[in-house]
Amino acid sequence: MVITRRIWGIVWRISGAIFGLFMVFMTLKGLFLIRGDILDFGKRSQSAVGLVEDRQTRYVPDVGTRVDYIIRFTTQDGESISYRERTAVDLQLRVGQRVRVRYMPDNPSYAMVDSARQDSSTTVTYVMLIAIALGFLVAAVALGVSLYRFLKKITNSDPGNSPL
Repeated sequence: MVITRRIWGIVWRISGAIFGLFMVFMTLKGLFLIRGDILDFGKRSQSAVGLVEDRQTRYVPDVGTRVDYIIRFTTQDGESISYRERTAVDLQLRVGQRVRVRYMPDNPSYAMVDSARQDSSTTVTYVMLIAIALGFLVAAVALGVSLYRFLKKITNSDPGNSPL
């Protein structure tokens, strides 16, 4: 059976579309897993008032400067917990400032500052994942088009020949 240029073009376009859709699916799956973890934390966590004990800046290669906060709070069981709050955005907290903290009752050291800034950084994460998914889709279409043009070019002298 002779594979024509048209069939190869269709095969490559379909392959590119399948790859693009697969990458979009995997990115969205990751997005929903992250969202599920956040929702689970929101349902199961308990609230406490904490105190910012220290503010530390550190440099992360290829990322930049990050700000960590050492926060101490007391659980509803009376246990005093101190943890390091690592965030992608500077929460602009001051040493000595009181903050609302959400923590897991079965593992109180798994905690985070409950703030609108944290919610906005989660939104940024969602937007970034969606942009990555769209980028994969565009890349897949571009790959399909460029491969089609390449195959068209190399089979132009004899359209009935397969490049393989």
